[in-house]
Amino acid sequence: MARNKEKTIFIVNPVSANGRTSRSWKRLEKVLQEKGYIFDVAYTRGPMHAVDITRNALEKGFERVIAVGGDGTFNEVINGFYLNGEKISSSAALSVLPMGTGGDFSRHLNNNKSDINYVCHLLEQDHKHPCDIVHARFTGWDGKPKERYYLNIFDTGLGSATCYRVNHGSKALGGFLSFLSATLYGLATYKNQYLTVKVNGIEVFEGKSAVTAVANGKYFGGGVMIAPHAKIDDGLLDIVIIGDLSKWEFLKNYPKAYKGEHLTHPQVKYFQGETVSIQSKERLLLEVDGESPGYGDIELKLCQQGMILAV
Repeated sequence: MARNKEKTIFIVNPVSANGRTSRSWKRLEKVLQEKGYIFDVAYTRGPMHAVDITRNALEKGFERVIAVGGDGTFNEVINGFYLNGEKISSSAALSVLPMGTGGDFSRHLNNNKSDINYVCHLLEQDHKHPCDIVHARFTGWDGKPKERYYLNIFDTGLGSATCYRVNHGSKALGGFLSFLSATLYGLATYKNQYLTVKVNGIEVFEGKSAVTAVANGKYFGGGVMIAPHAKIDDGLLDIVIIGDLSKWEFLKNYPKAYKGEHLTHPQVKYFQGETVSIQSKERLLLEVDGESPGYGDIELKLCQQGMILAV
């Protein structure tokens, strides 16, 4: 009879990937039960519900939290590990079972899998990896200051506009086509915005930008390798600023970004640092790990080894 090594809970977003996540998870759950694994399951009922579920689970002594869904579900679970700026458990680990639209953080880990063998691996193995996490301050949709942690990526510009459209539309096409169609729509309507970027307190950019990304992981936008040199455990953020490209120039070079070959373009600036601030007189739409949590100026700070992953 199979046995998982830690007290485990799966947090499932049933509406992820246009409802495909719920159907896929139920099939996996049945097989896991037949194999004799012991675990709890909790289903999210709306935005940010995974935060509360995670906090309650950690307070009850769960040692492994597995997020089942897309990047947004994963991000909510991450934020559930923290309360008032402090980790609820210093030893509990986070895993991800990618079933959502984007799956960009799973691409960084090179484990974009959701088959039964991988799930059994998650339950049985005990290889844990401390990694960095990022603390973000910005303005929420209610106009009030907000704080949020992220593990993969923040961006503003065409990428955040694309994310907003994907999250507010149908995801029936799946990850790649949903993001691609939203990007093409964004190219037709988006205007580059004027902003100022500081890294470690030093101004590194002022001008119009098509995309500004502050990355801990490599990917965003359903498979675009925006930050090819990023590592989640190197104590550094990777900042990629795509300047005032015309729509035609952006579209011409877009395929290079899927391979991480865009950094040599003269309009692309690349920096590394531990803190980043982005300011603008324009209304900046923000993306944080596949979510659209608000707008405005943003302050980002890297927290070294702030999360434990089990993959």
